[in-house]
Amino acid sequence: MWQIIWDQWSGGFGWLVQQVLCQTVWTANYFWMVTLLTGSILSLEWLFPWRQNQPFFRKDWGLDLLYLYANMFIFAIVLEGVYALFDGALEGWSLHPFQSLEWGWQLLLFFVIQDFLQWGMHRLLHRVDWLWQFHQIHHSVEEMGVASHFRYHWMENVLYKPTKLAVLALFAGVEPQMAVLVHMGSLLIGHLNHANLSLDWGPLRYILNSPKMHLLHHSRERIADGGVNFAISLTCWDFLFGTAHQPLEDAEMSLGFAEMDKVPKTFGGQVLYGFRAVTTDQ
Repeated sequence: MWQIIWDQWSGGFGWLVQQVLCQTVWTANYFWMVTLLTGSILSLEWLFPWRQNQPFFRKDWGLDLLYLYANMFIFAIVLEGVYALFDGALEGWSLHPFQSLEWGWQLLLFFVIQDFLQWGMHRLLHRVDWLWQFHQIHHSVEEMGVASHFRYHWMENVLYKPTKLAVLALFAGVEPQMAVLVHMGSLLIGHLNHANLSLDWGPLRYILNSPKMHLLHHSRERIADGGVNFAISLTCWDFLFGTAHQPLEDAEMSLGFAEMDKVPKTFGGQVLYGFRAVTTDQ
């Protein structure tokens, strides 16, 4: 068992080092893809900030940047070592219902189905008390910026895993490029949603999430009322299920949630926070 985990970890971290040193083909270099994407949107925040009174180096900017690389790479690799123990468990669960469709339709369905499942999980993170304890880390953001996209508890990587496995079962045998496109497309939309940019996409707001729609999701007042705008990439789910709220022009609304002062301020404290909170509540 430990050999399987160790092999996965050594391979994963070795691959990460190769990416950092630019020893991989650029189409597989997620480290620099993520870094360049984040840097590009940071530049837009610098040039066209929506919240004029928010400093570019906002509160907890460094913490969010640490979360970006920790969740995107470090925690992901560590968890993949554990998932490797179950590699054979899902054999025979491949459904292949979309194999006859053209590549473009498969890509679209891959994106839409995954987004819907993740929207459902996001709602559960707000509705189920012990899940909310972990999700509080993401909602502890007080000043929104692009890097806050990845300020979330590492347990969310575990909680969202079933949604990814379900999609992979439906699209078993899919070309790797399709998964990369969906992943990077979702990453781009998620980065923009958290950015300090005045975007709402006009009529397309009924389909695509935006910074204005998502800022309301982080509103202290809206969270106290049960939450709105749970969309990850596609807002259509919120409009279909009655959880959408149209964006206001109040860029300076208060973010966070009640009793946020209980959330630790340090990265190490937040890594353990969800488990301590659950134990305390019980």
